[in-house]
Amino acid sequence: MNKHWPRWIEASVWKHIDTICQANNLTLYREAALNRDEILQLADYTEFRLDGPFIEQMHPKNYYHLEIEVNIAIASKLHLKDIFRMKRNQGIILTALEGPIPIYRYGRGAEDTGTLLGCFTIVPKRDRNDRFVVSNFGRIEPSTPMEQSTVEGHYRMEVTG
Repeated sequence: MNKHWPRWIEASVWKHIDTICQANNLTLYREAALNRDEILQLADYTEFRLDGPFIEQMHPKNYYHLEIEVNIAIASKLHLKDIFRMKRNQGIILTALEGPIPIYRYGRGAEDTGTLLGCFTIVPKRDRNDRFVVSNFGRIEPSTPMEQSTVEGHYRMEVTG
């Protein structure tokens, strides 16, 4: 196991998704990075959350299965002239999550070479056969004209280390 895996994984997954979001004029924030006043000023935004890595050591001793869950919250202002805005944003996120997601050794330390560690590939959620889970919550607060949803994907990668 390598102590840098969690950092390399989060940085790489973030960069992969953010690159696709930026290309589609959709801003990606870290979970809970915005306050309520900032949120109300935005037409659309997404929040990034990563759970894991969940690490299982296999045999031989230096072989590992790594799993992660990526969850992107999406908020879109309601517009009568653009009723499919949320669905368009969900499509952007689904495209970003399709994978594979390359993991690079990003950072500034001696082991942070920028080289490829491996690639996460999408796998069905543990208790279901879905590759992605899209949850629509609609309008959460009556006083805020925004609808919200999440898109979640589950991934696996095998590495030595």
